Amino acid sequence: MPASNQTTAPVTIEINETGRGNNTALSFFPPIPGKLNPFIVILLSGGLCLVPLITDTVIQPMPPVPFRAQRKMTTGLFYLGIVAGIIGAAFYTYHFGLLSNTIPPFIAILLPVSAYLVISALVLTVGTLLSRSLKYTVSGHLLISLIGIFIAALALIATNVEYRLPLLIIFSCALAGALVSRRESRNLRAMPVAENPVLPTETIIAPRSPTIPTSFPKELLEKYSDPQLIGMGGVARVFKAINNQNGAEVALKIPVQFNETSGKSFMKEIKAWEDLSHENIVKIHEVNILPVPYVEMEYLGSSLADLQKPLPPGDAARIIRDIARGLSYAHSQGIIHRDIKPQNILMTETGIPRITDWGMSKVMGTGMLPTITGFSLSYAAPEQITPGKFGDTDQRTDIYQLGVVFYELLTAELPFEGDDISRVSVRILNDTPPPPSVLNPDARPFDGIVSKCLEKDPANRYQSIKGLMDDIEQVLVTQIDIERYEIFE
Repeated sequence: MPASNQTTAPVTIEINETGRGNNTALSFFPPIPGKLNPFIVILLSGGLCLVPLITDTVIQPMPPVPFRAQRKMTTGLFYLGIVAGIIGAAFYTYHFGLLSNTIPPFIAILLPVSAYLVISALVLTVGTLLSRSLKYTVSGHLLISLIGIFIAALALIATNVEYRLPLLIIFSCALAGALVSRRESRNLRAMPVAENPVLPTETIIAPRSPTIPTSFPKELLEKYSDPQLIGMGGVARVFKAINNQNGAEVALKIPVQFNETSGKSFMKEIKAWEDLSHENIVKIHEVNILPVPYVEMEYLGSSLADLQKPLPPGDAARIIRDIARGLSYAHSQGIIHRDIKPQNILMTETGIPRITDWGMSKVMGTGMLPTITGFSLSYAAPEQITPGKFGDTDQRTDIYQLGVVFYELLTAELPFEGDDISRVSVRILNDTPPPPSVLNPDARPFDGIVSKCLEKDPANRYQSIKGLMDDIEQVLVTQIDIERYEIFE
């Protein structure tokens, strides 16, 4: 018996020593091909996340972007779901002892990929909650997600059956990461550039204030909270506010003056807008004259004026086509806009244009047809300047103004510019602008469409908005749209 004890003692000591070795912080990481330490690989992948993050926050920081509460919630939940899914797959793999042996090659590659996706998703969650524009971090997450999709698919084919569930989870998380980061990349491109907003000369943007603006009617404070003045013209003010009944962010348009005449005109004219229901027209929630005249509509934080121009011709054409769809619907209801300009085209978070300000300048004026002060001169049609020569405004007026906007999106310049009102008016009535391709050669396929929209004589323009839409669609389907297949801008 003593001899037996003596022989087992060294074995016991050896097991204890080995046990102490396995209790180190790195023992639960099995070896991977090439004798690399998985823990070091994970740290390096986390360090790699710092490169785009530092670029976004230090080297090329961008101003905060207007994330809506719903977008914050959905995007944040997507990223957190990716984190939870990958961590869950890792826990499953470790808990069931699937990594007791050497890690298979494809799974070894997924280790740093998954670590990067987890860390970058956490960073993007925080950035979304803080309304930060992490452009390069989003691009890095998209790139690694695409790599993860490819490697996980190969691993599903090449590795054993027991790895299938965690690999499916990682594949799904990488796919979700690619989709949400691609969507965010497109949204960031469509976001307004805060440093250089393009504003109409008759509009003043007021700074936000933590206090209630003195111009906001006190009678509406019971229904709306946190009002912020975001725009003011000669006829109306626009506020962003919270509807206390449903908690939604809304826009409120309120006349500058309150009197019986303006109240009646307000209700009569705004009724036409209220009845317009189309994807490319800003939605009105409520219209009333009590306790004061006001319009509650959906709040959209950016407009076409905020986009960096020139746009890629394909993107510009699709935006004009969508605006034309909204105008076509309005024309079918017997309504023309007469003040189409980038400031009156609001953009959703997904890049859908919606037309706003339907007839407000006429409503808040004298009740007569618009004069030179009732619209933006740079976008005015010849018949708005000289109706005696070119006739009254009609749906072809909207077509002309849409052509001016198209020209600007393609070239970043207006077709008719000048130092004063008289010079601009003369050019609109007499000059022919150079084709867009002179300023942007890529816009050549749309030269004829723009020129036809900008004809001085309404009889020579498109006679209906449908003709314009058909021609744009024909160019889009016959041209090779390279941008549609690009992953990065």
